[in-house]
Amino acid sequence: MRAPDFLRELHHALVRDRLRVALTMAGIAVGSFSVAMLVSLGVAIQDAIGGSLQRLGENLIIVTPEQAKGGPLGGYAAASSLLLEADLAALRRLPSVLAASAVVMSRGIAASGPDSITTTWIGIDAAYLDVARIALDEGSDFGAASPAAGPPLAIVGASVRRQLLGGADVVGRTITIAGRRVRVVGAARERGRGLAGVDEDDFVLVPKAFARQQLARREAATAVDAIFVLARDARDLDAAIADIRAELARTRRVGDLADALSVNSLKGLMSATLQASRLLTRLLASLAAISVLVGGVGIVNVMLANIAERRLEIGLKLALGAPPRVIASEFLAEAVLLALAGAAAGLALALVLAGLVTAARWLPLSLTPGAALLALGLAIGTGVAAGAYPASRAAALDPKENLRDA
Repeated sequence: MRAPDFLRELHHALVRDRLRVALTMAGIAVGSFSVAMLVSLGVAIQDAIGGSLQRLGENLIIVTPEQAKGGPLGGYAAASSLLLEADLAALRRLPSVLAASAVVMSRGIAASGPDSITTTWIGIDAAYLDVARIALDEGSDFGAASPAAGPPLAIVGASVRRQLLGGADVVGRTITIAGRRVRVVGAARERGRGLAGVDEDDFVLVPKAFARQQLARREAATAVDAIFVLARDARDLDAAIADIRAELARTRRVGDLADALSVNSLKGLMSATLQASRLLTRLLASLAAISVLVGGVGIVNVMLANIAERRLEIGLKLALGAPPRVIASEFLAEAVLLALAGAAAGLALALVLAGLVTAARWLPLSLTPGAALLALGLAIGTGVAAGAYPASRAAALDPKENLRDA
């Protein structure tokens, strides 16, 4: 059979019952969409983890009270007296520590005129910008700014700058945080989305003394919510962590240190998260692949229904000398074409959704070639497997019986 004739018959077969074909394609499309999106999402999360680690540094160690964990550079930490300024001073004296900074932080409402947002305010010391690797896009840090007259000082993150101050000319403007007026002296360079889509630009930095006394109003005058430590040697983080634990244990009972304080390297935390993300991605992609296989059941049903409806056509072809392999190849091609069409629809939907997620700035998400090839490969394999039995059954039909029954 010539190729144009073969393609024409395929087209007629697929448009004969549009509703049934459309429903079958929808099953494959849902499965292909799920596989492609889940694999692409897993890759995006892994890239975000790697990007955060690169931005923040592989030698960063975070010390937090257990009840205060949660995004130390852009999250929320509860008030606690378990960490003190004395601990910061002690850690800075360790030979394995390059630099250290302690912060007081919480969530609160920031406002400028009629506009207001909920953001994270962080009370910092002079070392924080270097330890947290925060670069300024405009203005200056607190050390270079003059606090002589007017309200206390602030440095805003890129998201706060964009949402609250309109983006441009922010230096010298005044905003309120938790009802207290502060003057903006700098704007941080945009960092983007971090782990799990956390906005690393959603913060306002203020002097630590002001944050503790005016914003947090802590009873403990020297309490801090977290201490960030840069290890001197990024290749030996375990030794630095051991030194930090030993130093903190000098002024505490062993049980207090083990149960109440967390000392972890950012690299270790992200490695565990990365491993969990990979495992979860594989698990969810495997579950999504099952939906592609379920779509294959629909292909089998469509092919068997086509055989029943086209018995006369099949009988005539066999009686006129068409080889059984031609009949089989036609039905097999129909099954694969159905699967490919469904996969194409699913991938198109995944491409659109990935674009919307990226445009909404939730997470830099794109349909990866590996995810697309995996979805297409599953669809083709499902089409071949689902079409094999109907194709062999059509090729084995007796032309005499077909013509007589028709």
